[in-house]
Amino acid sequence: AFLKSLESSADTEAINLMLHGYQAAHDRLRQLAIDEQTAFATTLAVAMVVNNERLYIGNLGHSRIYIYDQVLATLNPITVDHYST
Repeated sequence: AFLKSLESSADTEAINLMLHGYQAAHDRLRQLAIDEQTAFATTLAVAMVVNNERLYIGNLGHSRIYIYDQVLATLNPITVDHYST
């Protein structure tokens, strides 16, 4: 879902920046798991504002992104968890 939602956007620079960050984090954690001879499990939630007008969000795993409604004083999730089976 993370990558699919980014692919539908026209802002390729923002997409490439987010994908590069995701891939760099993935590669680093994978290398740590190899170096430490252990298994790692992690989740990711990312939000990026471009030109103060467009918000890009993505999540993997059990990390959520919320939006705060000041009028209602409520915190509302805008992403859903991804469970592995």
